[in-house]
Amino acid sequence: MGIPTVADRIAKTVVKRYLEPLVKPCFHEDSYGYRPGKSALDAVGVARQRCWRYAWVLDLVRLTNGQLASCISATEHSSLQ
Repeated sequence: MGIPTVADRIAKTVVKRYLEPLVKPCFHEDSYGYRPGKSALDAVGVARQRCWRYAWVLDLVRLTNGQLASCISATEHSSLQ
């Protein structure tokens, strides 16, 4: 492996410009890895917005009295998917 030549860089750019519009619709909107115009900080920002959209409350007294297992087993797992 060496330093790419100008011809290699031109070929890479041509292939990228051709393939990128074709495969972009195949990606999920929430896919942030190696996507042009999207970064890890964008993903963190979206996660933060979605997390703070709802008021999350945990009743730690009830969960520490051994009811955590019964709470999990009573949860409809099909609704979590």
